[in-house]
Amino acid sequence: MSEFENTPAQKSKNLRNNIIVIALSVVLVAMIVLFFIQRREHGMIMGNIRAEKDSIQNELTQIVAGYDLLKTENDTINEQLVYAQAKVRDLLIEVEQTKRVSYEKINDYQNKLQPCGIMRDFVVKLILSITETNS
Repeated sequence: MSEFENTPAQKSKNLRNNIIVIALSVVLVAMIVLFFIQRREHGMIMGNIRAEKDSIQNELTQIVAGYDLLKTENDTINEQLVYAQAKVRDLLIEVEQTKRVSYEKINDYQNKLQPCGIMRDFVVKLILSITETNS
């Protein structure tokens, strides 16, 4: 008998090997497709994160500029203004230094940003009411 003759055992072994190769090829293709899908989603998420980071930086910059415009002769209010302005500037520096920001970090920054805006609005209203009272 020749070494290259196909016996039923050899045919069965070849069939099994072919099935294994096909199954592994299908798994490999599926993994490659999943890799590219995840890569695309990651790119979209990173784009959203960068956009949110830029948005937060813009908001913080506007708040800092708003605090710069606020002036009053009341020492207590001035003290609160300086404290709030320092807090906002610290947040701005932290956001600018953050290279990779997670959604949780962005949400944390947004949660910290909201009270600063509310505080600024409150101080503006307080200054206006004091100015009106003094006038």
